[in-house]
Amino acid sequence: MYSVRKLVGLPVVTESGTRLGWLFDIALSDKANVVSYTVRTKRFGGKELVVAPSQVISVSDIAVTVMDTTTVEPVPSLTAEAA
Repeated sequence: MYSVRKLVGLPVVTESGTRLGWLFDIALSDKANVVSYTVRTKRFGGKELVVAPSQVISVSDIAVTVMDTTTVEPVPSLTAEAA
């Protein structure tokens, strides 16, 4: 088991080796279950994408590997309209 601190910043790659970006955040439920992974396409800035836990194949100390068929959704932004 890894701490969130050690995982944030790891590269996120598909099974075939395509880099999606870097792990930026992990959302946890109140029971410490992973709800989603947030990936940034660039280390500083870039788009933020959400990956579902069901799409993650493995997590190690060198990378997070996701399915080749992973579909990512942009992180919804909060706007005045949504408030």
